[in-house]
Amino acid sequence: MIFQLVFSLAFFAAMLLTWRRVRQGVLRWFEGVLWTGIWVGACAVLWRPEATTVVANLFGIGRGADFILYSAVILLTFGWFTLALAFDRMERRLTKMVEAQALEAFRREQRRS
Repeated sequence: MIFQLVFSLAFFAAMLLTWRRVRQGVLRWFEGVLWTGIWVGACAVLWRPEATTVVANLFGIGRGADFILYSAVILLTFGWFTLALAFDRMERRLTKMVEAQALEAFRREQRRS
C-alpha cells in the first residue's frame, strides 16, 4: 500500500510537470493529453494490477506482468530507434551548417588575399 501511495504521488507530480511544460510551450496540447493518459493508466495499473492480465489474455499472453514487460521492451526499442534517427538527422544538418560556414569563411579569406 505504501508503494502504491508513493508511486501515485509520483505519477501525479509527473502529470503536473507535463501540464506545466504544455503551458511553457515545450509540449503541445496533444502531447500533454497523451502523457496524462499514460500517467493515469500507470496509476490505474498500480492500483488494479489484475487488469493487466485481462489485457494480456486478449493478446494471447498468460500473465499481465509478462505483457507489461514485452510492451516495455517493444516501446523502448522503438523509442531508441526513433531517437537514433533524429540524432542522425541532426548530425547531418549540423555537418551541412558547418560546411557552409567553413566555405563562406574560406571565400571571405580568398577575397581579402
